[in-house]
Amino acid sequence: MNVRNNKNRDTVSTGFSLVEVTIAMAIAAIAIVSLIGLIPSGLETIKDAGDNSIEARIHQQVLSELQLTSFRDSNNSEDLESGPLQEFHRQVRLYDAQGVELGYKNRTNSLVKGPMNDAQDIEFNWAYTARIWLPRFEPRYDVPQSLKHGEGVGKTYASPLEDTESELLTVIVETVPFQIPNGADQAELFFDDQDNIRSIDTYQTTVVRMGQNFIKE
Repeated sequence: MNVRNNKNRDTVSTGFSLVEVTIAMAIAAIAIVSLIGLIPSGLETIKDAGDNSIEARIHQQVLSELQLTSFRDSNNSEDLESGPLQEFHRQVRLYDAQGVELGYKNRTNSLVKGPMNDAQDIEFNWAYTARIWLPRFEPRYDVPQSLKHGEGVGKTYASPLEDTESELLTVIVETVPFQIPNGADQAELFFDDQDNIRSIDTYQTTVVRMGQNFIKE
């Protein structure tokens, strides 16, 4: 009787073939490239959101300041043209990266510095620029170029006819998230240039006079 001896076969572990490795690397490369392509868009979205938040804060700060300003002049007259509100019209303000005011340009085009700031501090920290526009102090209640020729959100304008009432004041705040080229002296020209309109974010609000004026007899 013949006895058949079975020999144990050594098992050999096989790896991925060259084709499989190539396909896997191609899929991984496509996924990585797609993810890298989303990074600039995501960073831009984050930056825009931050800019919008700070610009809205600047807008609110200006409104609060205007609401605390008397609508009457030193003679207790309700004629807005002779009161302190007119000092805000066309005023250009400079802010740092957190929306903290650094200073502003007054009517003589001189830079009025904020607290604890000198000229070098302002130039170094300047990140946002804003211009205040009060149609009440313009002939025929004129509006800035950003509202005349703008488009999109924040680019519409409601007629400030109610400004003929002494209790109401239309306020327009234009902001840009950068320094004005060639310095703050050129801010008026920058905001009035139609080529720069797409860079300007415009906010419009009607301010109501707060409180009650008491006259001593």
